[in-house]
Amino acid sequence: MYLKIKTYLKMKYEKYFKESKDGIYLFAYAFMLLSEIWDVSAASHNPFRYTFTSTVLLLVYEYLTGSRKSFIITAFFTAGIFSLIWLKVPIISKNMFLCMLFVYTARKINFERIGKFTLFFTGAVVLFIVFCAYMGFLPNYSFTGRVRTAMGFGYPLFLPAYLMNITMLAVYLYRKDMKHSGRLLLFVLNMLVYIKCDGRISFACASCFLVCEPILKFLEKNVSRLHKWFSLSILSFPIGLVVSFAVTLSYGGKSQWVILLNSLLLERLRLGYEGLQIYGIQPFYQKIEWIGGGFALKGEPLPGKYNWIDNLYIRNYVDNGFIVATLFFAFLTFAAYVGWKRRDYLFLTIMALCAAHGMIDDSMMRLDRNTFLLLCGSMIYQELHQTNNDVYLKGQEV
Repeated sequence: MYLKIKTYLKMKYEKYFKESKDGIYLFAYAFMLLSEIWDVSAASHNPFRYTFTSTVLLLVYEYLTGSRKSFIITAFFTAGIFSLIWLKVPIISKNMFLCMLFVYTARKINFERIGKFTLFFTGAVVLFIVFCAYMGFLPNYSFTGRVRTAMGFGYPLFLPAYLMNITMLAVYLYRKDMKHSGRLLLFVLNMLVYIKCDGRISFACASCFLVCEPILKFLEKNVSRLHKWFSLSILSFPIGLVVSFAVTLSYGGKSQWVILLNSLLLERLRLGYEGLQIYGIQPFYQKIEWIGGGFALKGEPLPGKYNWIDNLYIRNYVDNGFIVATLFFAFLTFAAYVGWKRRDYLFLTIMALCAAHGMIDDSMMRLDRNTFLLLCGSMIYQELHQTNNDVYLKGQEV
């Protein structure tokens, strides 16, 4: 009975999605992107209906295209997401489960297809939010201290993070045809957003990437030892992890250089150190009420003592627990290793920049701001199944 129902639905699915066999996944992915991006805009929003729609669509997609085992795994992730929502676990934990669900179900899908869809959809939603802010349909919050505006989002650093992801995606997907005029246009866009939002780390990473891409093209043709040099990039996230904990824990010694560095990083070391001292690191999730992270009401910080940890590594361990956080960084490290084996130096550059970005900002674990998490999952899947080196990008069937 199970096989008959599956065969019938699969036939209908192939009939209506002949030209776009991954249509159900892309629908789910679009709902997720809309939910996540709109949720950090200045508009009031309840993302639950989009989370529900996305996960149900992914279950249908896996039921029609995967095995019974893969369907059970997808159902497990889905149950985990709704359990966390029901238990009112912090949003970052739900984002982790949602991210793993989308990464797993996209393991056999052509990343180039997903990447181009993300460029169009994310760009359209972000542009719409900015347009609404300038037209007065959404609040355009201004923040004192560092003079900057949020451009329709809840906090000024969100738009630069989205533009950084869009920049890296555009260059990675169109690297063979990318011209200097295209790089210049992307740089100008990042510069304009930097002037308005003052998102320093996102602007620095995007600019560095735009400079590195043509240099890498030259080095790939002229430097024979490039592969050995890039072996260090495999450890980008472990290095970021060790440096983050070492520097943050050194804040307890109150040495002069640490105090100066903490001041330059706008109290990030202090907040990370206090978070480790107060909450510690548990094996799994712990429920913490986070105050901060840019979420604001009419441009004013939320009430309560600010305790948000901006460091990706420390926040992950404190919030998600030792086991989940370690698996997450092991996943990223293995993906970097696969990228190194395949001599994808541009991907390794992206991983290194994201690892550096994570030491100052915790948003690189969000799928809406780091589409390359999908590429990591696809590359690992292809490696474990010993398929062609270019399958993850060209979309050849397994």
